[in-house]
Amino acid sequence: NAGSRALGTQAASQVIEKVLQQGGRYTSRIDLFGEDFYSSYLPLKNANGQSIGMLFCGVPSSELAALRYKLLSMIGGISLLILVLMGVIVWYLVGRAIKPLLEVEQAVSLMAAGDLRGRDLMVAGSDEIAVVAAALNKMRKKILALMKEINSSSETLAAASEELTASAGQTAEAVNYVAQSSVKMAEGAAKQAESLENTDKQVQDMGKSMED
Repeated sequence: NAGSRALGTQAASQVIEKVLQQGGRYTSRIDLFGEDFYSSYLPLKNANGQSIGMLFCGVPSSELAALRYKLLSMIGGISLLILVLMGVIVWYLVGRAIKPLLEVEQAVSLMAAGDLRGRDLMVAGSDEIAVVAAALNKMRKKILALMKEINSSSETLAAASEELTASAGQTAEAVNYVAQSSVKMAEGAAKQAESLENTDKQVQDMGKSMED
């Protein structure tokens, strides 16, 4: 008991038959010294191969139950730790995989709202997300260039419109001046005609006076 040899202990008949008579191994759960044991018997043989005794090894069932509980607890703890580590790894990998996609989605939303001030998307690799990011960068630059060109054309058009308005004003002033000059010339011509008519009448009156 407690690690000591069990010398002189009477074995069960089935154990004697299996081990001593047949020379085999016997393993079973037995009651020994008032305690439940998991036991195993092996035959001891001489040089001629005859069984001359038995070798017994037994472990109390309570110790095995405690060891099994300890092992199960250890396995459960290790399994839980592995699950936590796997969750962290999956979260990290998924986060790394989704981050570029979220950046692309945000860039598209800003462009749809008319905001083109964002920086270029920096997505490494050659997968679909990287290809889409590169295409969005090119599209944003082309839209900015087009907007600058439209702005420049609008400024040029506005300047030309101002010049045209100024020219139209000057033309209107010139037409008005010509019209006023024409009116004055017409008035002067009318006065000259009236003066000539008066002069002609005076000449006629003078001629009649000389005849009288």
